[in-house]
Amino acid sequence: MSIPRGIRNNNPGNIIETGIKWKGRIGDDGRFVTFDTPLNGIRALFKILRSYHERHGIKTIYGMIQRYAPKHENPTSSYTEYVAGEMGVSSTAVLELDWEQYIELANAIIAFENGGKEYPHSIMISAAKEAGLENPESLGKSKQFIEIETELQKIYQEIDGIRVTAVSVQSRAVSQQQRVLHVMRLLRSD
Repeated sequence: MSIPRGIRNNNPGNIIETGIKWKGRIGDDGRFVTFDTPLNGIRALFKILRSYHERHGIKTIYGMIQRYAPKHENPTSSYTEYVAGEMGVSSTAVLELDWEQYIELANAIIAFENGGKEYPHSIMISAAKEAGLENPESLGKSKQFIEIETELQKIYQEIDGIRVTAVSVQSRAVSQQQRVLHVMRLLRSD
């Protein structure tokens, strides 16, 4: 069994050579960029996907694959449906592309380009970080965990506010009690 070209080139997205000075680029094979490590090849893929989404406003899998793998070079229709199926969304659904979706999208492209080959999640995370994607899991936290943590911080702030109020009320009560005792002492002395 032969090793897929994208794997041999450490370029699992099969990025075509265009003269871009990618980090880790060591040449090309006549058509596709070759990278020193899979991490740098995947980083380049993330950079491309991010550019499509943020700079070019491409918000659907259909639009991204049409640009990434045009019809004159690829079976774009089946490519689009494969990626959408792997991500569990419609190919025309508008994507916000959060951290998890970028990784799912890149995994699906890599699998399609290389006959199902996937890379460990740790490499995908490292490559996404290297590409400058914002990572809510950078400290091992999921997006849901961060949302819960934010809510807890709000609750703690409210509790602190209640404590301040309680201390203030207690302080006033002590002050009132001292005044009452003072008045009682004055009454006894008369």
